[in-house]
Amino acid sequence: MDKKLKAGIAFGVLFAIMVAGIVVSSGVQSTWGAIDVSVVSFRTEDGYDMVAKLYKPVNSGTEADPIPGVLAIHGYNNDKDVQRPHAIELSRRGIAVLAVDVLNHGDSGYANTSEVTAVPVAAMEYLLALPFIDNDKIGVTGHSMGAFYSILLTARTFIGGSGYSVRAIAPIAFSPDMVNGYLGFCRMVNPNVDILQVSSWGEEFGREHNETINQFLQRGLDSMNDFLGITDAAYDTTYGTFGAGATRYEVLKKTHPGQTHSRKSTAAITQFMLQSLGGHSASTALNSASVDMMVYWVADLFGVISLAALIFSIIPLGILL
Repeated sequence: MDKKLKAGIAFGVLFAIMVAGIVVSSGVQSTWGAIDVSVVSFRTEDGYDMVAKLYKPVNSGTEADPIPGVLAIHGYNNDKDVQRPHAIELSRRGIAVLAVDVLNHGDSGYANTSEVTAVPVAAMEYLLALPFIDNDKIGVTGHSMGAFYSILLTARTFIGGSGYSVRAIAPIAFSPDMVNGYLGFCRMVNPNVDILQVSSWGEEFGREHNETINQFLQRGLDSMNDFLGITDAAYDTTYGTFGAGATRYEVLKKTHPGQTHSRKSTAAITQFMLQSLGGHSASTALNSASVDMMVYWVADLFGVISLAALIFSIIPLGILL
């Protein structure tokens, strides 16, 4: 067979794989048209552009019958698509999600953040202004840097926060003892806020260099006992009542970067938001959003397949040219 003919066939196959990967990835992201995924932009108080992806269920959410909304904030040197797992899973279950690029990241504007705030206040204002969002059912989640931004958005202004009233907050990363003090400030503004804090065995931030995994986890438990006012705190256990200050600490067998694409973490956040914002029972939330029911990874997998096909198609294309 002629060399160029072989190259043409190879290119055609790789091109078809690339297109199929894009179609499947996009289809899963939008739940095959059931979720409207749109790129939106708005201005900060200082005049900088901020860009976000809005995930809205097509058949729910009106001014007359609004739905819950969640602001999702990425970590340092990431962008809005790192929050795609949570956005996909929550929006599939009737909760709108605004995944934002904070300043100096992704498609948002670049600014000297020593002079202007990097906390995405404008994103929260945008979410609250959407006519189909129920402002009494707002949640915030964020990873790493985004975890602290999510806390600052809901904490008292005297520590640099904004003091927004929200129903639920889910900071991802660090250890409980690193964030519990800040979460206490959140409870000053929102005494009934439901809190989910996600940490992991392999957390690189907040763990002493000579500290074993068991010592690290125990330090977290000690802090949880202090925060909850009990003596027998345990991970992966919900304390209190949703709507009246429920608290849960989830622990993963992951590293810091791996927390964003953990099926356990994504399922935990989805279940927590369904209970806090949607009023679901624990059993209903589990049946709706168990680890085995997470599908975001399919979008990620086919996105990688599509990218790989694009890269490898350069070889036969070079032969053809």
